Amino acid sequence: MNLKRKIVAGLIVLSVLFVTRVHFLVPDLSLSKPQKVQKGYYDYQGVIHFHTSYSGDATGTFEEIAKVANRQNVDFMISTDHDTLQPLDDQKEGWYQNTLFLTGEELNVKEGYLLALDIQRHINVSGQEIEKVFENGAAQGGIFFLAHPNHPQWQWKSDREEGCSGQEVLDFADQWYTVEPMARLTGLIYYPINPGAGLLQLYHDPVETLKGWDSRISKKNFVGIFAPDFHQSVKILKGFKIPFPAVDKILPLAHDHILLHSPWTGNLKQDKRDLYAAIRHGHLFFSMDILGNATGFLFSARQEDQVVWMGDQLPAGVKTFFSVELPESAASRKTRIRVIHDGKPIFVTEDKAFHFQSASTGAYRIEVETLMPTFWGNEKSVVWIYSNPIYLRQ
Repeated sequence: MNLKRKIVAGLIVLSVLFVTRVHFLVPDLSLSKPQKVQKGYYDYQGVIHFHTSYSGDATGTFEEIAKVANRQNVDFMISTDHDTLQPLDDQKEGWYQNTLFLTGEELNVKEGYLLALDIQRHINVSGQEIEKVFENGAAQGGIFFLAHPNHPQWQWKSDREEGCSGQEVLDFADQWYTVEPMARLTGLIYYPINPGAGLLQLYHDPVETLKGWDSRISKKNFVGIFAPDFHQSVKILKGFKIPFPAVDKILPLAHDHILLHSPWTGNLKQDKRDLYAAIRHGHLFFSMDILGNATGFLFSARQEDQVVWMGDQLPAGVKTFFSVELPESAASRKTRIRVIHDGKPIFVTEDKAFHFQSASTGAYRIEVETLMPTFWGNEKSVVWIYSNPIYLRQ
């Protein structure tokens, strides 16, 4: 066998070994049925910020996407098509079998991009100062989130953000654009063989975005979310697009998990109100569920008889008992809990549950690390679960 054939044979063997290994370490979780009822609360998983055929640069109808969401047991979907609220006018909001579908819009303003949620009328941003845009949304009872806050091209280019309730911390489109070229290449190579493994190769901790979020939450309450931002659209030739990455492949990757005191009723008006209330208050965490569904994770705090969740605020200067509980899926994984206070790690543990005390002013949030398979068959440590903060304020 000549050298060329040996090299080809070696590459084939390495590829087979890697793909086989990835099939074990990254199983198909798209059909899993996580238990929604937890100890004293309900955990619903879904996604915020994706595009449908109502966006000029995207494909996929509400009905098509809803069919996938139902098959994968996704509890809620919030679309944000570009500068349009037409889906709401066309009465696309509602329950699609077991998935609650709501619609907002993504606004392109001169400062960057905004997600406008829980609004009833399209917000025309043409010629409007950002303060007027925020006023328009507030008058409707809406919520604004910074989209792509640290993207190389689309980043938020202003400190005028007083009307925002939060920001994207993890966005798949940003991951695609900011990942190392070799990781992007290996992801594309393995996508046809194992789409979950291929997309996972693109994942990396959003270091700069986390720095910006930590800076904000040290001064004010600011909700963090995950956004898949899928378009299902890659232009091949003029007038011809392919649905890449396809919704059924990207949807299992990660989710926002909202926490509710009561289960959904099936009533659109009430369930919509409860979902947006949880988002407003930051009663949520987001996780790379392809590494293991994180349903059951909880970060809470107690002062005397008062118990609060992530997103809530308690008085500073009072002894506060914090609690971190990992989900059942963590039992078989190597994990590490990291407690971060105003951007600085203060505790690190490999325990599956952790309790600590503090009375110091600031924002406390949790990152849970686990191991992720890589192209070469080794593993690297990445963040699996991101909590929203619990705040102690004067």
